[in-house]
Amino acid sequence: MAHRSGSFAACALALALLLHGCGGGGGVVALAGVRGIVTNALGAALSGVTLRSGSVTTTSGADGSYSLSLPAGAGRKVTASRAGFVGTFQVVTLAADQTAPMDFALNPVGQSTALTSLLSTPAVATDPRGAEVHLAANTLVDSNGAAVDSATVAVTTALPSDAKFGASFPGLFIGIQNGTDADIESFGFVTIDITTNAGLACNLKPGATADIAIPVAPAADPGTPTIDLWSLDETTGKWLFVVAATRDASGSPVVYRGTVTHFSTWNLDQAVMYANDAPPVTVHVWNTTVGTSLAGASVVLSTTNKTNGAKWESRGVSGVDGSIAFASVPRSDDVVVTGLKDGLSGSGHYQHDPQPGMTEGFDLVLH
Repeated sequence: MAHRSGSFAACALALALLLHGCGGGGGVVALAGVRGIVTNALGAALSGVTLRSGSVTTTSGADGSYSLSLPAGAGRKVTASRAGFVGTFQVVTLAADQTAPMDFALNPVGQSTALTSLLSTPAVATDPRGAEVHLAANTLVDSNGAAVDSATVAVTTALPSDAKFGASFPGLFIGIQNGTDADIESFGFVTIDITTNAGLACNLKPGATADIAIPVAPAADPGTPTIDLWSLDETTGKWLFVVAATRDASGSPVVYRGTVTHFSTWNLDQAVMYANDAPPVTVHVWNTTVGTSLAGASVVLSTTNKTNGAKWESRGVSGVDGSIAFASVPRSDDVVVTGLKDGLSGSGHYQHDPQPGMTEGFDLVLH
């Protein structure tokens, strides 16, 4: 058995979290919460960001920090938004009295292009990183179903080589293909927002298509002739497989091209391939103050694929014995482990290269 531990710094964030609240009809609603830091793509604190989950909202402070008290339960969606930036969201299951770590990074809008004569003329919108959107004539409608002749197309690319890629990634690292959930690793995503001059959202009309290109970074390039192109389900946070995108290495950067039937956030992903004998990774959480196992701690694992640079993330909650098993963890030169429980927090790093018959564990110490 390989067993690893890390050295951890204390976290100074404070959170006033209600443990229980009164529900309608005299019932008791178990409360939980999320807290974290909001930054820009370079990691600088971002204030004035609106964090929202249902009817609960707050705003990030001068240091980017925030906290939200939420009802416990599955599928809690937390969004982060600010004008001039591309919004993002995460989905988490919260146990009663649990505080989950949830950092966000907002990317500034890559490039906004004003397009005219769209009823009669094809058009192209791009961003500086190499993403492309190719529109055929008379293919856009606004949210009322009216044909659109003039619109602004905002295109923004995020790549795994970005410093805060994981915190900007919307939703879950889970894709649905042939009706089945699968862990996925991302090679980058593009968000496409189209609005009329009156501010109405636009999309492709029924039956219309558009061609898009998503760039890949040299450090995170699948290198395959095709790769799956996935569309984000804004409700569940899962990614839906749509079509295979085709590699185009004729220019720089290399892009993958695909044909889509609607605009949203589109992601180049591959399903994570695990060997049949790949062992789980067990994280054991300790309370350094009293030297005991810590149940109910929120744990997040994130990886960078050691072969092709793709990114992956998963999260869970430690059990009564302080441990949590992650059944599938991609091979990585740098697995980042973070944990949070009430006022305690910790993080660490290790390499993950599973071998047949080997079990692997990591001691996560919270201060």
